[in-house]
Amino acid sequence: MKIKLTIVVLLLSAMTLNSQYFFEGYTDAQKLDTAHAYLMVSEQFEELGDSDQAAKFKEMAIFIYPELIIIDREELNMTVSAPEKVEEAKMSGTDRSREIRYYFSKLLRSVTTEDLETADSLIAERLYLPEYNGGLTKNQLLPMVQEIDRKYDLSKFSPGDLYKLDSIHVEKIEEGTYLLTIEGADNKYLYTAGITFFKPRQTFRFRHYNSGWKIDKISAE
Repeated sequence: MKIKLTIVVLLLSAMTLNSQYFFEGYTDAQKLDTAHAYLMVSEQFEELGDSDQAAKFKEMAIFIYPELIIIDREELNMTVSAPEKVEEAKMSGTDRSREIRYYFSKLLRSVTTEDLETADSLIAERLYLPEYNGGLTKNQLLPMVQEIDRKYDLSKFSPGDLYKLDSIHVEKIEEGTYLLTIEGADNKYLYTAGITFFKPRQTFRFRHYNSGWKIDKISAE
């Protein structure tokens, strides 16, 4: 097993060194498979008693695919293997909580890897935020997001640095509308950064449009 583990470690390490974000061009399914490869190596290091290496590989797995710690492998495979079916599926009578978790995790990953194009695709044309009456259009929101990124360098944060990922709660309000509530991480700096919606408890409203699920409101307390 040690020989096999050594080979896998060398391969994964080579991939990591090849590019800061070697997985940028991967599909969600490919990211999931790659993250699981890192996770399996982490588990084998844990079995060998090397907790430091186990932690490093687990951290990389979660960085590549944060959803690993939000929903289980079977649910992830169902979601990422046929993303088109997610959007085409009929809304009536079906609980979409898993999909809402998936899209929120996708948003987190896009923010922490500075993939603003993906983040933009998950935001409605008008986003309602605390202290902004009438909401903000995407044209108004973009310079704010860019300024926040320049000021705080979001690439230095992982999803777990921003939120308590095990605190996610999803509630269906009506057909096509869900609320996802999550607790912010225990980091006082985050709440003094001047971001109006970043408070210890945040709620994201997801609505289904013709183009898919979008966040159209963020509230906080």
